[in-house]
Amino acid sequence: MAMKLISLFAILLLTCLRPNAQDRAIDSLQEILRKEKSDTGKIVLMIEISSLYQKSRPDSALALAQTAYFEAKKKKFLKGQSWALAQMANANASMGNYPNALQYNFEQLDVEKVRGYDPLNIAIIYLNIALLYESVDEFSKSVSFGLGADSITRANKLDNLLLYSLLDLGDIYEKKNVLDSAVSYTKACLAESRQQRNLLMQASAQNNLGNIYFKMGDRVNARKSYDSALPRLLALQDYSNASESFLGLARLFALDHRFDSAISYARKSFAISRDNSFLTKSVDAGNLLATLYKESRNADSALFYEGAVMSLKDSIDSREKINEFQSIAFSEQLKVKDLEEQQIRVRGNIRSIALLAGIAVFMVIAFLLYRNNMARKRTNLVLETQKKELQETLQELNNAQKQLIQTAKMASLGELTAGIAHEIQNPLNFVNNFSEVSSELLEEMKAEIKQGNTEDAISIAGYIGQNLEKIGQHGRRADSIVKNMLQHSLKTSGHKEPVDVNKLVTDYLQLAYHGMKNKDRQFETLLNTNLDSSVGRINLIPPEIGRVLLNLFNNAFYAVEQKKKSSAKKGMTFEPIVSVITQKRGKNVIISVADNGDGIPKNITDKIFQPFFTTKPAGQGTGLGLSLSYDIIKAHGGELALIQNDGSGAQFDIILS
Repeated sequence: MAMKLISLFAILLLTCLRPNAQDRAIDSLQEILRKEKSDTGKIVLMIEISSLYQKSRPDSALALAQTAYFEAKKKKFLKGQSWALAQMANANASMGNYPNALQYNFEQLDVEKVRGYDPLNIAIIYLNIALLYESVDEFSKSVSFGLGADSITRANKLDNLLLYSLLDLGDIYEKKNVLDSAVSYTKACLAESRQQRNLLMQASAQNNLGNIYFKMGDRVNARKSYDSALPRLLALQDYSNASESFLGLARLFALDHRFDSAISYARKSFAISRDNSFLTKSVDAGNLLATLYKESRNADSALFYEGAVMSLKDSIDSREKINEFQSIAFSEQLKVKDLEEQQIRVRGNIRSIALLAGIAVFMVIAFLLYRNNMARKRTNLVLETQKKELQETLQELNNAQKQLIQTAKMASLGELTAGIAHEIQNPLNFVNNFSEVSSELLEEMKAEIKQGNTEDAISIAGYIGQNLEKIGQHGRRADSIVKNMLQHSLKTSGHKEPVDVNKLVTDYLQLAYHGMKNKDRQFETLLNTNLDSSVGRINLIPPEIGRVLLNLFNNAFYAVEQKKKSSAKKGMTFEPIVSVITQKRGKNVIISVADNGDGIPKNITDKIFQPFFTTKPAGQGTGLGLSLSYDIIKAHGGELALIQNDGSGAQFDIILS
């Protein structure tokens, strides 16, 4: 099957443009590129043109994508870097340079993690990596990434991408010769593509089923699948898969010793793959033709196709050498760019040092002039006055700080208490309900005993026993919550202890969410949690880290709620999402809290960890939450960092060792 590598543009452009339409689109975009003035606009246009070149001129696609990547990196345009890396990976894959393609896909994955977790982009990259591992016969890794893409696709209901994940998983299992799984996934893709009325994916799935049935020895179903796929593939100009269907039919006829039909279909496969530069498919068709002509005792034709196959293999070898040269050249370009950036930083540091030295000299001179020109008595009087004023101001600030810290602690305690109250209400409701029902059942049992209905009385007693079990169960649940509340209220000793990070995160997320619901009954948000089981336990002080988590969760809930309200005023719909991720990276454990609110303006990102600085309206924030959180994480030997998301939300990372 042709490798269906997907990029952010390939899904949108390549599947809907025919060759002549692509040429017109390329000419039109190149004209727009010549007139475009903005740097980001030029980068996007170069990437779009690169995506259109992918099927016909992958070398041109690679050159354009590399240029776009350098420009995007220079401008710190992360989205442009991601798109360019996707096109670079696709071009290398088209030319058979799979190691380079893998490298660029993993680099794109790193960029996407910095940009923020976008399920669609991550799933697409996983599919690309799965297909690349399949191409180099690393089937275990291929299946792992393919299933990962399928899981993300289903969890986030990415219906358009689901077709690709099902088709690619079927193809991977076919190459791995796990044919039952291959049939299952490919048939699922066929059914879904029919439901979505996607003719191209239907034809691709039918072609793949032909390949699978051929391997299984089911000639009847293999031929039916190829015959169903071919007309649509030719009509939609998917010549890569069409060449496979022609070749599959040729092999079927060869098995039945119908050499004339086999040669006819093999020649069609050879012609269509050669004309469209599908070199490896041309080699397969050429080899089959040489064998068929030998069987038919046509030595001249057999010799012709053997020579054609040798020529094609030389072309493949030449292409690999060109790919290797391009890879080396691009690596050298990266080194030159990095060297230039280092030189720019060094020059900037030198200028900064010179400026600071000049300022220091100026301040020394000013101080000397001031000291020599002012009378000692007046100076002492001024200094004394200033000292008193500073002491009074400092005392006022200390008092204000204590009050604000106390306010922040009480607010945090109130939110925690609200969450716990909401949690404890559920088991108490169960206890009350089962108690009332049990009282009614006791009255019924007494009545049945008086009437002599022993069996009915015993049956009712059984129900009462079940209710008492439920009362005990929910009573123990309430007892557990109260004990946890008491444990959280105990004054910490300041000693670290091994703590299950995922459980701590889950507990405080639930407390924060229920606390928010308690304050605003209309509040709703989608909670995306991705907790890495390998994180395990680390040494920390639970109440302190819990306070940090509670603050970050509350800030995220506040951000999405504010955006939802502002969107409603504009007549727009908005789905609030708060994502919580834990992961182990080397010796560090990272807890990420992200939201899709309005984000934090870049001009205040340097201030958000300062004491008393807040973006909330007066009376809704103390300005100490993030400052105290920052200090707590620092005291744990860790780091609290803001990851900016270009206006589409914000992400805070807690990094602990």
